[in-house]
Amino acid sequence: LYTNRDRIPPDESGNDRGCMYRARLLYEITADVRVNGFPMVLRKYVGSQESFYEPYAINGTRIWFDAVSDIFEEDGGFLNTVRAANGCGNLIVDGRPNKKARFVFHDMTRRICPGELKPWFRDGDNRDGNFVYRERFIDVGRTFNGDDCYLGAYLGGECHGALDVDMAMDSLMYAPFDLDGLAGRKGTKTWPDGSQWIIDTGHVMEALVPEHVPLKAGTPYARGARRGCWWHPHSHFGLQIVEDGTRYDVDPWMVFWQLFEDSKRRDGRLRAMMLPLSPAKTGEPVRFVNTSRAAGPVRVCWTFGDGAWSDEPEARHAYARPGIYAATLTVDDGRERASFTQHVTVAGERVRKPFLTIAAPDEPSFRPRPLDAMDVYGEPVRLMPHTLDFLSRPSRPRPRSRFLEADLGDFSSAPAAAVRCAVDNGRDAKWLSLDWSVKESRLTIEAGVDGTGMAPGRYEAVVSVHVDGACSSPQKFRVVMTVTDKPPCTGSVVVDDQDPEFHCTPYFWIGHRFHGWGWPELREAEGCNHFYRINGQRPKEGEFARFTPDLEAGLHDVWLHERTPFASGPPANNEPAKFRVRVVHADGETVVWMAPEKIRGFYPRPYRSQDRWKWIEPQPSRKIGEFRFEEGRDGFVEILAGDASGQVIADAVRFLRLDV
Repeated sequence: LYTNRDRIPPDESGNDRGCMYRARLLYEITADVRVNGFPMVLRKYVGSQESFYEPYAINGTRIWFDAVSDIFEEDGGFLNTVRAANGCGNLIVDGRPNKKARFVFHDMTRRICPGELKPWFRDGDNRDGNFVYRERFIDVGRTFNGDDCYLGAYLGGECHGALDVDMAMDSLMYAPFDLDGLAGRKGTKTWPDGSQWIIDTGHVMEALVPEHVPLKAGTPYARGARRGCWWHPHSHFGLQIVEDGTRYDVDPWMVFWQLFEDSKRRDGRLRAMMLPLSPAKTGEPVRFVNTSRAAGPVRVCWTFGDGAWSDEPEARHAYARPGIYAATLTVDDGRERASFTQHVTVAGERVRKPFLTIAAPDEPSFRPRPLDAMDVYGEPVRLMPHTLDFLSRPSRPRPRSRFLEADLGDFSSAPAAAVRCAVDNGRDAKWLSLDWSVKESRLTIEAGVDGTGMAPGRYEAVVSVHVDGACSSPQKFRVVMTVTDKPPCTGSVVVDDQDPEFHCTPYFWIGHRFHGWGWPELREAEGCNHFYRINGQRPKEGEFARFTPDLEAGLHDVWLHERTPFASGPPANNEPAKFRVRVVHADGETVVWMAPEKIRGFYPRPYRSQDRWKWIEPQPSRKIGEFRFEEGRDGFVEILAGDASGQVIADAVRFLRLDV
């Protein structure tokens, strides 16, 4: 997806092992599988934050997509395993599967092993200040070089079959679970079912316990990160599982995942969960039961993967067509939000009865979840599904209306009288207006809000859409109006890909945290706020990255950010991209083709002259255009992956007010 390997100077690649001083590689692996006879693609990213993921859950079984053999040179791939053999004896930790692919399965209602896990390491003496455990996630930027996660391309060419985490020198290593004993840097545990786990902790220089002596979970057994490999002191974590005489090298992330789950349970943190699902049949109701952990009441939202929605704690839903569906539960306790997705297989014949679903193509919260998507562990859940979100303020209390639609083609020319919309809490939602019409078998719903005279705060309503004769009627959606007395942003406004005002289609746009990626003259070209996302040169239709500012009304100059490293050379080892940008503004919608170039010399920057904002040149090919926006968040800019060529970068967009 992204590499600079063939741009490394010869004097930095003077060995025969594929290692290069500043070489980096970000890639994906996929597997075409059949689940109960239905085709599905499993997808995994390596070298980005997505390397630390929530596993797939299908019909009550967790499935960890661990590895494929095609990435290794022995099978025609791009990674070798020479380095991994050094010092490992007979246990060569390379992660290469014995067959074409490797998966790890376990019952989703059970933990990965008996007994609560303990932290595998503490970072120096500041034991409570370790952000890896405090925030219950691992930042890929804290892996060695930013790419030494499991299967990461060490120095761009060698497979790293373990996980290396940067930390303070002399950090303590602890037994994550009860161990039968240690032998050198390896600890073993034989479980009641006869399987054996082997943990491997590298870069350990001082053992604290004798060998071959049982250890309880939480016992410190060594000091790690004693040796700084180049400029990053770090420790190495590996995991092997032996079952029926076969040893499997697997991702140690599974141990950290369970550790974080135990930590959340112990601290009473919100965790979304549902009962396991069984294979279903078309036309027969499936029971979805919320079993989330929460300290108090929660708001519940279900999406079933076919466009249907429910806000009941226990929902029943029948599928009309056979296939695989991703059912997602989202819960919100007013402080934080969590979600959990479980796939279910549905067999049988297509149900001929009419089936109602509500769509809103321009609303990200209505976008169906891709079947291959996994959630990034620890990533906040930003959107409540099937929610229209409005911003109202005294200077513009009535933002632009939003539109929803439903195809009534299966309803044998249903008359408009057969359709009705109702607000569930109608007497308390006078700020919400609804208008609907049926034309040529298509239902269109217009939703508008008016915050005139209302106190600042959040107002919410649930709308039910009824269609006579539909087996899935009614369907619902949520409307939220936020009333604020704060003015919109003024002057120059930047929306970055790490801001709440940014949204991208899930499990497609990815970014790296590589160390030492740029050449010295390009160190400032690491993107706005030192991060950006890419499309991996995949021109996939329907994938977009959206920037939604809160603007003053008026004419704005719109630019791709001046620090985004669009380049044909390092660090972005790709030809300049050509892609479409969609702008929704006060006068309608405009699509612009962009071909941004590498910036030479000083970075352009805006400055305020006596009469207006101006730019210091050069600024080639980055201007999107001048557009008039209404006050608020009704306008946005989207970078589109469809029909693109080259490496498309989604980083930041600058909006510069002109008519002041």
